Amino acid sequence: MPEARASSSLSRPTTDEKHRRHHPYFVPALTHLRTPLYPLVSSTTALAHPEFPTTLLAYHLLTSRQLDELAIHYHQVWPPTPATSYYPVVISPWVGTENERDVDIETKRRRFGRFIGLQRCETPVEEEESYSWALEQDTETELLDLINQEWNGITHIYTADPSAHVFNNKVYIYPSHDRETDIQFNDNGDQYDMVDYHVFSMDSISGPVTDHGVVLTLSDVPWASKQLWAPDAATKNGKYYLYLPARDHDGIFRIGVAVAEKPEGPFTAQKSFIAGSYSIDPASFVDDDGKAYLYFGGIWGGQLQCWSKDAGDWVFDASKTGPQEPSGENEIALYPRVAQLTDDMLEFETPVQELIILDQDGVSPIKADDHERRFFEAPWMHKYNGTYYFSYSTGDTHYIVYATGESPFGPFRYRGRILEPVLGWTTHHSIVEFGGRWWIFYHDCELSKGVSHLRSVKVREIGYDDQGDIYLVD
Repeated sequence: MPEARASSSLSRPTTDEKHRRHHPYFVPALTHLRTPLYPLVSSTTALAHPEFPTTLLAYHLLTSRQLDELAIHYHQVWPPTPATSYYPVVISPWVGTENERDVDIETKRRRFGRFIGLQRCETPVEEEESYSWALEQDTETELLDLINQEWNGITHIYTADPSAHVFNNKVYIYPSHDRETDIQFNDNGDQYDMVDYHVFSMDSISGPVTDHGVVLTLSDVPWASKQLWAPDAATKNGKYYLYLPARDHDGIFRIGVAVAEKPEGPFTAQKSFIAGSYSIDPASFVDDDGKAYLYFGGIWGGQLQCWSKDAGDWVFDASKTGPQEPSGENEIALYPRVAQLTDDMLEFETPVQELIILDQDGVSPIKADDHERRFFEAPWMHKYNGTYYFSYSTGDTHYIVYATGESPFGPFRYRGRILEPVLGWTTHHSIVEFGGRWWIFYHDCELSKGVSHLRSVKVREIGYDDQGDIYLVD
């Protein structure tokens, strides 16, 4: 198995290495940094400025004074009134304010970048530095320095389904690793043909992201045949556990577990999948009393619709594979599944059971044809102020929604939406508290310009109102 990189940021090639070969992240990073910005500015502001940078790299290299000039040009000292504004987002001004001198370049870049719709805009640049930024003259190491400092997503490889956790005062992200494929798009998800996992970490949400490299591959999992889909991780008893779905050698999705001594791995897979497990999207949750639970399930390609109880046992019906689910006026939506884990985190302590999701009245189950609220995939559990929050994806309507309950086994009452549809078909998330604030990690297809199986991780801040309802922080 490949060794995990132990460096504190993406590794940099030495001078000798640069003469022998390209750094493995250089080509995708260079492609990303060449992203043209003119179409973005035109579409979001209906204006153009002759000095506006032509590429993402050029934007990263603007000085503080140049950002001031652009902000003035786009009327951000005194923004236009809502009735006349061209702008979808009004940013907090800094030029001409009392605290102008206290606004650092990272804050300026973030505010102005968000105004034009740019999401990756926080790479630090010293104010008085002067650059000759002709792209063909920049060295690989200079570009890698920019990448190491950049965050609102992981951009050197395609990643999706981010499961974020705080271990040892750091945020660790356990995502899927998307890759190029010739497999045609279909509703069974065959194009999501992933073969390994990376682990990422960061000391702060806006800080550099460390890629710890490949920590587990398909060939390391004895029971799996293909499709290492959305994973999750947990810690207990001084060890770290990676929960992973994959097709077994009969083509049935199962869930297994791999163990490591450190959150960044490497992980060693158990010889067999968890007995009684099936479907996809495992999400672990360790409660305040130390009891651990595993939530899972996904319909259509995730095969949840294939499983039903017969004489007390869950049995698989191969005739229901593919994009199928219950439908009809009186049909109840399929429920996600949950089981308590054993103390060693390797098996199910309790039988797998359905996690009931009720309408907002707290009485009626969500109906199968209610595609804007019914469970599709991507379960996640977190706890806030003593209340259990179960969130999930609605799949073909592309929402992230949530329900609340008083027990990790439910039932849960539907509360509302967290995320509206993003670019791409799938939507998958995790919610974590870090630094006294709450964050939702998710993915979209912005980096690949809409290719559904090439996704990238993003993050936004969320909050809770007095009633415990979740909202996105602007």
